[in-house]
Amino acid sequence: MPADRLLNSSNRRMTKPIAAKLENSLPIIIAWVDQTVSDYAKVATRVSDCPFTLLNDHFAKDILDHSRVVVVPEVPFPRLSRLGLQEFHAMETLLLDGVTYKDIFFVRDGRQSASLYFHELVHIVQWARLGVNNFLLAYAAGLVDYGYERSPLERMAYQLQSGFDHRQVPSDLVKIIEKQTDEIWSVVQPFFLV
Repeated sequence: MPADRLLNSSNRRMTKPIAAKLENSLPIIIAWVDQTVSDYAKVATRVSDCPFTLLNDHFAKDILDHSRVVVVPEVPFPRLSRLGLQEFHAMETLLLDGVTYKDIFFVRDGRQSASLYFHELVHIVQWARLGVNNFLLAYAAGLVDYGYERSPLERMAYQLQSGFDHRQVPSDLVKIIEKQTDEIWSVVQPFFLV
């Protein structure tokens, strides 16, 4: 779905002050992400070693080899409201099935499925495309403007996941993810100083 349909500017709640708070908090958030990834690195499993072989039909071997997964009782999510980012309190309280940080994703125990892994792999491609700073800013902007499930990066992942579930995945999947991710960033980038 093109970014203009994912991002309806009439719904904007992102403001320059919220954007500034996000940018000021970015070093702390990145440190939290880095620490979380480091803490779990030794117990992470390569996605290519997981039993969901259908993923091989849609993602290149190098993506599956490079991507890692950790099954946990509760997926980790930073307490952004403690940083003065009250806009994200609702996200902190969600019982998430999965979450992705850089090239590693966390899945709540008992929720493992090819469908969820596919969804999180979409996020891995998004992270790789935008880089850490831009991904975090774009994701946060989407949460502020639309909430969790309607945020553009999530909507993209959910729509592609639905296609996977119905065996309707485009052959140029990664290129589509990258193109839509670029479009989303082009809409939210003007709010930030980066």
